[in-house]
Amino acid sequence: METPSPQPQPIAKPSRVMPVINVTLRIFTLIFLIISLIILTIDKETIYYTDGTSFDFHFQNFTAYRYMVFSIVVGKVYIFVQISFTLYRVVTTRYLMTGKSNIYFDFYGDKAFSYLLATATAAGFGASVDLKRNFGDAGLNDFFNKAAASASLLLVAFLLSAASSIISSFALRTSPTYI
Repeated sequence: METPSPQPQPIAKPSRVMPVINVTLRIFTLIFLIISLIILTIDKETIYYTDGTSFDFHFQNFTAYRYMVFSIVVGKVYIFVQISFTLYRVVTTRYLMTGKSNIYFDFYGDKAFSYLLATATAAGFGASVDLKRNFGDAGLNDFFNKAAASASLLLVAFLLSAASSIISSFALRTSPTYI
């Protein structure tokens, strides 16, 4: 008695659910990055001295805050690229880049982007706490509170990008081109 050979299973069409969730996470990440950047860049405080001179405090005066701005700007560029790639995939059900390169770009890009946001968040919180402790009595509490609020929004952006990174990890594993 001959056993029947197994029938080939039809290849399932790629689901649009995960790319739509991913692009939604990226859009919210972009929104939080933009708000964080606005708060940080308009944050300004002026200290007046008894001799009549004054000094303006901006984010540019602190390395940690400049790093936050750098991370946000790099993040916005990355998010714009990723949103366009993901929208292309949702609309056409094809990847923009050929082979595995798009999946690897998502995977490694999301990891690097998440780490960049995490370190910028930590730098912003650390600087705000330390500087407020040392210079808060000089009338700079509002300045450091706004910088901490910007770091808080950056933390939310990091959490959203981490969720997107998890989705790209699943996409790498479930891809038919996965090695």
